[in-house]
Amino acid sequence: MLGKVKLEYAAQEPQWAHVVLDITPHGFSTGLLKHKNAYFEIEADLIASEIIVKAKEKDKVIKLTDGKAISDYYKEIIQATKKSWS
Repeated sequence: MLGKVKLEYAAQEPQWAHVVLDITPHGFSTGLLKHKNAYFEIEADLIASEIIVKAKEKDKVIKLTDGKAISDYYKEIIQATKKSWS
């Protein structure tokens, strides 16, 4: 899911280099992304079992839980990213 978001909003580079996720001390991240005049980042924190959508105004934390559908996570991530630039 993070790769799809990065593919959409990262500046394109040769041989798909722009879709590689960055490794962080707690998991991985999209790195800083831009949509219009808003910047945001999505991080998967594997230690804390959460996905964090970081934006200028407020961070949105999505807890990873057993039994939750992948489509639900996707909807929450997309909603949080849209809120970051609206």
